[in-house]
Amino acid sequence: MSTVMPVSRRFHFSVDDVIDALIEVTDKQIPMFQHPTFGLFKELNDRYGLTVDLYLFYQKEINGVVRTLSEVRDLRLELETAGNFLRFGPHALDYPNPPHSQTPEEAEASMERIYKEIDRFAGQKHKSKELRLHFYSETYELADFFTKNGVDLLFSTDRAVGSYRLPISRTKKLLQKGEVSYLGTKFVRTHYRLEFLAEEKTSDSELKKYYDQMLSSYGYVVCYTHECELSRPEIRSLLEKSAMLAATW
Repeated sequence: MSTVMPVSRRFHFSVDDVIDALIEVTDKQIPMFQHPTFGLFKELNDRYGLTVDLYLFYQKEINGVVRTLSEVRDLRLELETAGNFLRFGPHALDYPNPPHSQTPEEAEASMERIYKEIDRFAGQKHKSKELRLHFYSETYELADFFTKNGVDLLFSTDRAVGSYRLPISRTKKLLQKGEVSYLGTKFVRTHYRLEFLAEEKTSDSELKKYYDQMLSSYGYVVCYTHECELSRPEIRSLLEKSAMLAATW
């Protein structure tokens, strides 16, 4: 059984490539939890206690204009009122610049820009303790920086390769045990991607079987999707079914 993932977080759900919804609630002055994305998370938290980690781009071109997290309005009161079930963490500067493509100094600077905005619009209590960096970047060079920001671990890829940068011996352990430490950074494998489960037309019984296998092997399930996928009914359905299962563990 794992000693890395907190017992209270036996089901970890997170969303990559997030920025659009934050810009939209700002531009349109939509109450945060009346937005379709955040409203879904609130509904699943109310019903099943689901917690959600959102991994953010600092900037993205939206409707032909580069938008940044610095434009996101103050959401602290709305987040506080809703309860501490949403957390935010850095993902990358933007889509073309994953941390692994940058020097450690550049990557840290990108992450620092994101953390500055998270502290401003969400507050420190809404910072993620686990991160999945863009394209599964394994930036163990930033171990001290992430520790300073309260990060316990980085998620590695769900693909069969296991790891892209770790030594072979550590990759083998990661594939076997589901987690490994290297140069001060803990890595935990991602298990399932909702869009892949949707492509497989995963049935309810198959979903339960998949999750039961991970619980038996590791004691937790790590599942994620991307922000752009959350408009798809099949993704939203799989998320609700996942949250419903996790509420029984």
